[in-house]
Amino acid sequence: MQETGIINVEKRVNTSSGENKRLRHNGYIPAILYGKGIEPVPMTVKKTELRGKLMKYGRNAVFNLNIPSEDSYSVVVKDIQSDPMIEDYIHVDFQQISLTEEIKANVYIKIIGREVIEAARLNAIQQIDSISVKCLPQSVPQSIEIDISKMTLGESITVGDIKLPEGVTLESDPEQLLITLHEIKEYISEDDSVKDSEEESAEAEKPTTK
Repeated sequence: MQETGIINVEKRVNTSSGENKRLRHNGYIPAILYGKGIEPVPMTVKKTELRGKLMKYGRNAVFNLNIPSEDSYSVVVKDIQSDPMIEDYIHVDFQQISLTEEIKANVYIKIIGREVIEAARLNAIQQIDSISVKCLPQSVPQSIEIDISKMTLGESITVGDIKLPEGVTLESDPEQLLITLHEIKEYISEDDSVKDSEEESAEAEKPTTK
């Protein structure tokens, strides 16, 4: 079972684009809390706190959202918007959940053993980066490791081949290819072929010394 982290947030009333820009300039991120039976609540969270908690507990962790002078909420981070230009968070969605009701979540696939495959002059092609699962919020894996070190040419791994932890069920298509192996072939350019041919011809034309 995952460890539960705490994220401190504050409610906000002003949700204008100008206010959002000011918040980001001061190190905060606009946020929203939503869930079954509650109206969406605009919030703000300190950027360094959110980043630190995600690094410590993981993207799929359950958090207690702590609002001053109110009860805390059990939440998951449903979505994070980032600005690719500055490579930083600009908005986050928190979804209130029940610890006794299953949820769907995307779990990242971590491939290990690539160095063994590459040493055998094989190339592992990863078709997808994550799979969808269903389980209790506190049982969502942070990632799933797939060891490919014993695979041989011609073998492949599908999503249905993944062994999931107890209590976690697969939502993705089990027939979806996950890993395929291909032989690494050296590419010889036309220029290289011409060069080699010219060198062989020059070598053959050299006079024989007696």
